[in-house]
Amino acid sequence: MTIRHISLIAAVLFTSMVILGAARGSASMTKATAASQMRNVLGTWNCTAHGEHNTQTFSSILRGNGMRISAHDSEDLASFDPSHQKWIDEHIDMGGYSVMEGTPVKGGIDFVQVYPAGDGKFTVRFPSKNKQVTMFSGTMNGKKVTEKATCTR
Repeated sequence: MTIRHISLIAAVLFTSMVILGAARGSASMTKATAASQMRNVLGTWNCTAHGEHNTQTFSSILRGNGMRISAHDSEDLASFDPSHQKWIDEHIDMGGYSVMEGTPVKGGIDFVQVYPAGDGKFTVRFPSKNKQVTMFSGTMNGKKVTEKATCTR
């Protein structure tokens, strides 16, 4: 796993933790609720996957309606789309650009890659308040891969 993959995973973790409140609560979430939940993830998270470590910094943007996730070699912008009840995460790094769309599920969130077209999927679960476990599966460089990461704060 590369730092890029850890960075993608951490970005997904942010968005999934934010949306966890929607998974536990009502069927629909407002922008105000999303902004309130985003405040819970501000700060620094430490992620490990296959022995590699990465630190992520999460900061509020767009007057609290979005989040910027900065890592060593990547940036993510995430925001909630209330009309579709989805989180949108845009990721850019030296390797390119991608967009994922997230839907809440019990105990976490499931993301799918929507751009560029592909079979990338992230499943995030929360064993505790300060720990998140993510599984990635998809095709990378023509090979099927499955990768696991753990992030704490």
